[in-house]
Amino acid sequence: MLEVLPIMAFCGLPLIKIFYLSYWQAGWTDTSVPAWEISRYNKARNSLTGKAREKGRFRFSSSAIRSTLFKVYSRLCAVCSHTYAEYIIVPDLQFLVKLPDSIPLSVAAMLPTGALLAMNTVSSVHQHVSNILKVKDTCKILIVGTGGLALWALRIAGHHFINIKNRISITVASLKDEGFTLAKECEKVNVVQWNEDVYEKQLIERTIDACKGKVNIVIDFGTTSRSLHRSLQCLSKGGVVFISSEVAEKLLPKFSRRAEERQQTMKPVDMGSIEQLRQLVDIVGKGEIEPPPHTVFPAEEASEVVKKLCHSEIQGRAILRFHSIE
Repeated sequence: MLEVLPIMAFCGLPLIKIFYLSYWQAGWTDTSVPAWEISRYNKARNSLTGKAREKGRFRFSSSAIRSTLFKVYSRLCAVCSHTYAEYIIVPDLQFLVKLPDSIPLSVAAMLPTGALLAMNTVSSVHQHVSNILKVKDTCKILIVGTGGLALWALRIAGHHFINIKNRISITVASLKDEGFTLAKECEKVNVVQWNEDVYEKQLIERTIDACKGKVNIVIDFGTTSRSLHRSLQCLSKGGVVFISSEVAEKLLPKFSRRAEERQQTMKPVDMGSIEQLRQLVDIVGKGEIEPPPHTVFPAEEASEVVKKLCHSEIQGRAILRFHSIE
């Protein structure tokens, strides 16, 4: 839960005070960005005096936001840094997105992170798909990984390309048995399992067979050189592979020459925009996209949850629920 406040001590920028409440009003985070509700703070009148000032925490009443769409107890999500914070300064209220009642906070916690990156990736793919379909009957896409990113990408792609779905062939390269099952459940797609116990050449041949030939586009949510190398082997001449900008700096220098020799292109994808987040909230709120499976854990179990994630013991996305810190 949060409080949006004008803070004169911070050059007039609005300040968000995050409150993670107990059982009936909770804060949820996808291990990076929470979804909140706007709250009142009963000590606002004394915000510039006493302990509040000594701690450097300046709190004001929420009257400044009454003229906007954001009201007390409004449910919000926002794009911010990928770290835990008690306070967040928002340059402008336009960077806050109001949540409809139809979106649970546990689902909202996924939207500004993996879902937004997946949406921007699908949007980036759009023009390349259009160009390919001008000269070919079918566009073949390979999505690598069945974590939260890949599952969101599957659902968003299904919605985004609904009018040309018969001309798009999607194959998922699953990294784990659990992902294999999830991918089969969420969309009618081809699935090939990347079992690391199998020889590299066999995996590449198996993937190309599942795709019925080399693909035109790869969306690689993997983070390793091995994954990207394998993806390029499955990509056709003139094809494009999209990777997260977070790993692009590390991986692109290693493969740029090889990709150039094969006339392939590697494109890094950034986190999406605030406008894309608004669109995402709208289509998820209307039920046009079903969120991937996710499991909610209390924040106290964060260490154990991270261990399970590292060993792929949690299906879908892991969400942490924070209780009151006041």
